[in-house]
Amino acid sequence: MANFDVKASLVDSRSLHLYYGTGKQNPSDGRFFSRALIRPGLMQADEVPKDYLVSEADRVLTESLDALELKFPVYPNSDCNQLFMNFIPTVQESINDIKDTVRGFIERHGKRMVRLRVTMGEIKLTIRQSSTSPPVQLFFFFFLSCLLLFFFNLNGTTGRRPLCHQQRHGLCAQRAHLQGDQE
Repeated sequence: MANFDVKASLVDSRSLHLYYGTGKQNPSDGRFFSRALIRPGLMQADEVPKDYLVSEADRVLTESLDALELKFPVYPNSDCNQLFMNFIPTVQESINDIKDTVRGFIERHGKRMVRLRVTMGEIKLTIRQSSTSPPVQLFFFFFLSCLLLFFFNLNGTTGRRPLCHQQRHGLCAQRAHLQGDQE
């Protein structure tokens, strides 16, 4: 986000932060950045943690898309909007089950993401496949609401993002001048 002049947009959620950024080198490049945290909440004894986290992630993703939809008329030229979701608790589940769950999110909300011009997203979580296995960091990247890339990190070192080959937590690329304004 260092390539953008960013200002916060107010949202009625503690777990969601919405920012509108305008390109420093290309002022016609305007986009939203939505950052969401999935917190563990108050777990009840009869709840399954995976089910709770899935429903909480679905709720937060819906809130993110609702917030974008409300801000969209104010900024009609926004394009290349991005979503970032970070799970705070460690999830005990197999990697394939997590992949299927994320794929279901993309299928359920894909048309709406396309309509709101969400072109990129990142989901970050830490899982344990069993109680004795070491934690694994998972990163899911979706591009244009249809391409789902999966990346995991066993030892916590910083790697490169598969989509844009940038360092994680690096700079977001701006829209090229040749792309022009979206009307």
